[in-house]
Amino acid sequence: MFIFNFGSIPIKYDSKRPQDIICHNCEHKGQTFVDKYLKYFHILYIPFFTYKYWTKYECVRCNSSVDEKDISKENQQIYEKFKTKKILPIWTFSGFLAAILIPLIYHILK
Repeated sequence: MFIFNFGSIPIKYDSKRPQDIICHNCEHKGQTFVDKYLKYFHILYIPFFTYKYWTKYECVRCNSSVDEKDISKENQQIYEKFKTKKILPIWTFSGFLAAILIPLIYHILK
C-alpha cells in the first residue's frame, strides 16, 4: 500500500533584528525581530511552488507580534524598508523544476 502525501507547509526563511525599528506595543527600540515566512505546496515533502509569503514583527521584550497588514499608520514608514521582497528561495520550486527538467533531459538523451 502506498500513501500519497501532499499538502502545504509554512516555514520561516529569514529573521533579522534591526536596531532602528520600534516595537508597536511597548515602543522600545531594537527589540523587534523581523521574521519572513512562506507557505509552499509539496508532494511527498518535495516543494513544488510557493503560494503565500508574509512578514511578521515580533518584540522580544513584550512578546507581542503583528503582521504587516495590522501595523498602525505611524509605524508603516518605519517598517516600510523591512517589507517582504518578492525574491523567494529557489529550493521552494525544486519539485516544479524537476518535473520539467527530468522529462526534457530524458527526451533529449533518447
